[in-house]
Amino acid sequence: MLRINSINKKGSVVEEGDFWDLGKVVEFHKISFRSNNVCYLNIITDRIRNSKPEVDKLVIKMTDYQAGENVLDAMKDLQIMLRKN
Repeated sequence: MLRINSINKKGSVVEEGDFWDLGKVVEFHKISFRSNNVCYLNIITDRIRNSKPEVDKLVIKMTDYQAGENVLDAMKDLQIMLRKN
């Protein structure tokens, strides 16, 4: 499980994070590239709300293409490690 907080453009937390089960990833989407070196990572997996899992899309905005690719690779590796446990 990974807890991720939502933040606004100023970097302030606007929503306490939900738990995401990266051991049960349904699908990793390809990185979605935008202008100004912005990209989005989309991961379909279980989100835990009120102790109940539901499949949802985790969207992570990155401001560096290379960092986005590195984070996606790390998330895939993390999924493999979590599935083994």
